[in-house]
Amino acid sequence: LGSTGDSTVPVIVRGPNGPEFFDDIDVAAFPYTGFSYEIERDGQTLVSIYLGTTLIGFVPKDLADEFSAFYDGSTYPVNVLPEPPSPPMPPLPPGAIVDIQFNGETIGSTTDTTVPVIVMRGDGPALDGSVATEDYPYTGYSYDVEREGQTLVSVYVGMTLVGFVPKSAASSFTGLSGGEAYPLDILPDAPPPPSPDAPIPGPESPAQGSPPAPLPPLPPSATVDLVYGGSIIASATDGQIPIIIDGENGPVRAGFELASAFPYTGFSYELSHGGQLLVSVYVGRQIVGFMPGHDVASFTATSDGVIYPLVVLENAPPSPTTPTGGMPDSPDQDAPPSPLPPIPPGAVVELVYGGTTIGATTATTVPVLVSGGTGPVLYGSVNIANYPYQGTTYTIVRGGQELVSVYIDELL
Repeated sequence: LGSTGDSTVPVIVRGPNGPEFFDDIDVAAFPYTGFSYEIERDGQTLVSIYLGTTLIGFVPKDLADEFSAFYDGSTYPVNVLPEPPSPPMPPLPPGAIVDIQFNGETIGSTTDTTVPVIVMRGDGPALDGSVATEDYPYTGYSYDVEREGQTLVSVYVGMTLVGFVPKSAASSFTGLSGGEAYPLDILPDAPPPPSPDAPIPGPESPAQGSPPAPLPPLPPSATVDLVYGGSIIASATDGQIPIIIDGENGPVRAGFELASAFPYTGFSYELSHGGQLLVSVYVGRQIVGFMPGHDVASFTATSDGVIYPLVVLENAPPSPTTPTGGMPDSPDQDAPPSPLPPIPPGAVVELVYGGTTIGATTATTVPVLVSGGTGPVLYGSVNIANYPYQGTTYTIVRGGQELVSVYIDELL
């Protein structure tokens, strides 16, 4: 039906008698990201297909599994990559007005000090006044109130309380602010208080009221699943920990980091990803991921059938200073080092191995390193513009070796 060229791949559409060639398209516009591309041609949605990581064409999305590729006398199955994740929602600005909507209609809105209370009546949701936000401080758990014989539950955007809606229909409401539609979060129910009638343990009944048995320690190489709302969002495994951000419909995985880059110090780490501030989470002393702080209470960690609570460590203290320029009186040798300053735009970054600079960036290129006979050697460079930041790694092949993209923060 079509063949690749030096810099083009064929575009195939569905014709009256089956798939047919439509035109060629430049591959430079579609760098490999690990996710599929979609284009529109002749009123049809076409999806990119690959051999390994090489783009070889665009075909009708619903027929992609029926195509194959012929190269050098052999036939190969084509690969359809997963769809790219939805971009994260922008954070809600402080003091923003949020409209609570049902089927596209605004039922009530927040103010600087109040949130709307919405009940269900015969003709649908209706505003039943408002309550002061200061009466409902954020605790990581939901609040319930009663109105007109209905149970209403608190709903949030991130950690911001934006209203109370009927609990039975809460998932049908959305928040609108600044032209952005936000899903409304429902926090878990608060644990019940201890019963006043519970027996008080005495000398003759030590088991009554005793604390639960301690959880087994987490093996260092264990796979840890991070669970939200009963679904596994991401897993920490093989020395890699997931980066979780708030997506359009809840938390989503946005990449991985090496656990070894974040040694345990007794204090938390913070990362910025896609405009969201993420905090490190732990099982015991083992780091298992990064996520928005307001999501931590809604997550649990599971490993080998055991459910573990996630822990957020305290922030690191500020670095000690000495007005006289001498040593601090009692330095904390276990405190983490001060954070590194951000890399200035346009700065030259040298890649160093064993104390020797192997390659360096320029304003428009980054070095390509391969394994040589006695260690890494410079193989050339590539243009940065061909590898925009996606939150996932790129892989390329040079000298018969598979190479992976490396970053400082979001800088390739």
